[in-house]
Amino acid sequence: MTRIEDSKEINVAPERVSQYMWDVNNLPNYLPISDVKILERTEDLVRLRHKFTAAGRTMDLVCEQKMLEKNKKMVYRVTKGMKLEGTWLLEPTETGTKLTNILEYKLPGWIFGVILDKLKIQKEMRRICTESLRRLKRILEEYPKKEKQKENRKQDLLKEKKKKKSKRRKRKVKKEQRGS
Repeated sequence: MTRIEDSKEINVAPERVSQYMWDVNNLPNYLPISDVKILERTEDLVRLRHKFTAAGRTMDLVCEQKMLEKNKKMVYRVTKGMKLEGTWLLEPTETGTKLTNILEYKLPGWIFGVILDKLKIQKEMRRICTESLRRLKRILEEYPKKEKQKENRKQDLLKEKKKKKSKRRKRKVKKEQRGS
């Protein structure tokens, strides 16, 4: 089996990283997958079907994602479509989380699979692994900023609404004073 490992420091607490990653609807935000359909969900297991695109091919896969240690370790494996297993490790750091992705896979076909892996697939899987960590870092570190911006917009809209209401009240009072 081919093994790929990569890590990235994310300036967000492990609980927030774990929460985001555990929501399988977020997977397309950081992995080259689409059409996510949840088949089964329990507290520590999610079975799902999705399309995965790599090296110019799109495959239909069925996967399982398990939470082995809350906020510390998640594992995933493809149960239908190809042989692939992986682990996400979340280690607390002074500034947030060291997130590590360990990916192991095996292509079908004896000699041809090995050659294809060395020539193309391994590079693509390494790129996907690195890119997913980069995207997770960007998404998770920007999230608090976006939430703050949303809250500021809400407050601005409320202020605007109060101003309009106040102006209408003043006009109504003036109108009533002119009429008396």
